[in-house]
Amino acid sequence: MRINNKVVTLAALSTASVALIGVGASATFTDTVTTTGKITAGTLDLGIAAFDGGRFANPSGTTTAGDDVNFGDVGPVTSNYTQYYTFRITNNGTLPVPAGKLAFTLSQTNGGTAKDLALIEQSKFLAECGDANEPAASGADTIDFSDRGFKDNDGRTVVSKKALAPTEFIQCEVLIRTREAGLDNDAQGGTFTPKLTIVGSDV
Repeated sequence: MRINNKVVTLAALSTASVALIGVGASATFTDTVTTTGKITAGTLDLGIAAFDGGRFANPSGTTTAGDDVNFGDVGPVTSNYTQYYTFRITNNGTLPVPAGKLAFTLSQTNGGTAKDLALIEQSKFLAECGDANEPAASGADTIDFSDRGFKDNDGRTVVSKKALAPTEFIQCEVLIRTREAGLDNDAQGGTFTPKLTIVGSDV
């Protein structure tokens, strides 16, 4: 009986040892795959410059290359003044400006006198932009500030109905003039500075 017990014990130990050897000797095959890529942000760059608009050109109304429209100083004007300005907006960036994302906002500054306010009240503003040489003839629906009182348009924002892809441009005509009845004595000596701010976004 004692011999048999020893044999059983050794057999059990041998089986355990083999099990442990199997655990310690296991191995796993591995493989790794990676992907890389470069992300480059696009650019949004609107340029403004004067262009020859034929009958719409006016030597005293100029624009500067860059982001600011310089309408130029005008005056002293008569009681029935009319001032034309023409300029071109070009997308110099690498990103398109979607339709509805090119915004034109009209504003003005003045000295706050009664004469300044009268001049604004008695002046009118019209702006049209399109992609033809004479946007008023064929492409004015891109941007259209209705021909109404400057005061009514002041603070108003109009968005483009046309997308502006890289390298594309639209041409704009701006008209600032007196109302049909002209200026009265209340506006004599008044001044104000119109400003057209143009902002584009990609989304």
